[in-house]
Amino acid sequence: MVAGKSKQWGKPKRWSANARAMWDEHNARYEFNPAETQILRAACDTLTVIDRLTVLLFDQEDWEVVGSAGQKALDPKLVELRMLRGSLATLLDKLKIPNDDAATVSNERATQARAAAQSRWKVAHGAAS
Repeated sequence: MVAGKSKQWGKPKRWSANARAMWDEHNARYEFNPAETQILRAACDTLTVIDRLTVLLFDQEDWEVVGSAGQKALDPKLVELRMLRGSLATLLDKLKIPNDDAATVSNERATQARAAAQSRWKVAHGAAS
């Protein structure tokens, strides 16, 4: 992946608005080789399915279905949604796109964790704070 603009390979009309936005955003910032472009296309396909499943689930009154033995069970779309979200994360990780926000959040969490640990140490060892 190279910083800069890449040529547009086109967006399928079947993609959700979120997938089309993700395609545009990533292609505006980076130039992908053909293999990376295919990974991004797969990520956009996956995001489209996630968006459609989410709409289906949230339009339902109840997330329980009747199982094969007549028992109540969670709608299998919930499991599929969870698995697709994991797949999307894996695909996006393969692109190795830097996430500036994640680094900032990680640094803030590390600072908070350090302060909490120091506070616990002071309490445990009788040091004045």
